[in-house]
Amino acid sequence: MDRLVEATIEHGLVPQVVMEFPGITVGGGFAGTSGKSSSFKYGFFDRIFNWIEMLIEAKNYVELTYHPITSVPEAIQKIEQATKDPSNDYVDGSSSHWTEAS
Repeated sequence: MDRLVEATIEHGLVPQVVMEFPGITVGGGFAGTSGKSSSFKYGFFDRIFNWIEMLIEAKNYVELTYHPITSVPEAIQKIEQATKDPSNDYVDGSSSHWTEAS
């Protein structure tokens, strides 16, 4: 967070919500839904972004596997199973219907 403030203040800007805790990262504030004194006006820290890009260790490829499911409990079971697998670097789930998940 300190670096973000330093970089933006050079341009006469400052983030709408700034965590005061020294050394907290932007990712930590985003993932932790941090709220600070300006949050009454702008919302929690994670709400001030239009989009976010995260840089991680580059891999040669990402393998995608589609698992059709028919219920929310089944989706929860599948996600829990996938997140416990240490070979998975990414796990994602989406739903295109209110009554179905995939």
